[in-house]
Amino acid sequence: MRCIRLVFIYLIMLSSFLFSTSTLADPWKFDITPYLWAINMNGRVTNGPATLHINQSFSDLLNHLEGAGMLYATAHKDAFGLYFDGVYAVLSNSQQISMINTSARNNYGVFGGGISYIVLDRELQNQSKISLEPYVGVRYTLNNTTLKVSTFSFKRNVNWTDPVVGMKLAYTFNKKWSAYLMGDVGGTNTSTHYSYNAGAFLGYQPTSWHIARMYLGYRLLDQHYQTGNGLNYFNWNMKLFGPVIGIGFTF
Repeated sequence: MRCIRLVFIYLIMLSSFLFSTSTLADPWKFDITPYLWAINMNGRVTNGPATLHINQSFSDLLNHLEGAGMLYATAHKDAFGLYFDGVYAVLSNSQQISMINTSARNNYGVFGGGISYIVLDRELQNQSKISLEPYVGVRYTLNNTTLKVSTFSFKRNVNWTDPVVGMKLAYTFNKKWSAYLMGDVGGTNTSTHYSYNAGAFLGYQPTSWHIARMYLGYRLLDQHYQTGNGLNYFNWNMKLFGPVIGIGFTF
């Protein structure tokens, strides 16, 4: 927790400094991208003495999906930037086992945010351009599960925060086509609390679209988190991966 507080303090202090030294003549640029991540899950989760192995495709998860929302957003002023990435889904399932009605409901979300700085922004030949943007921030995960067996209800709410550091590479081929690579590592140690996140995306902007761009790509998020012991032991060892499609709007 001390490491997480230090990261938050650092982000606030650096953001305040950059805001105070910026000029009003340079406008902010905002990019907002709603997207769909067709998530597949592979791994295991342990809750107390019970371990569940999970290997679910996107079509499997879609059968149990109640609702979901995904959004990526950035704000830039010159080389300085802010970013937010949020994924939230509600899954439910019910069945009858030995004449006993059972149901489960899971609220799962991953929310990331932080600051970035463009260290390289160079125009090349034939309208092409390359930029390199390191970033630092936090990634918050919530995993809340409710299990009902007949008239009894059991709840387990687990959440954790990963400090993250990463890099984003953008390459513009021309006015229509662009490509993006991004990746980061997070966590507080390499044994019980760590994560990896990576994505590759291709952007296309039709001539008639002045503020919008389509994106197609692939994303992988690998999470490892352990806490507690005995009946309170929890272990989340999971890979989330799949194709991504979205539409970004620039203001």
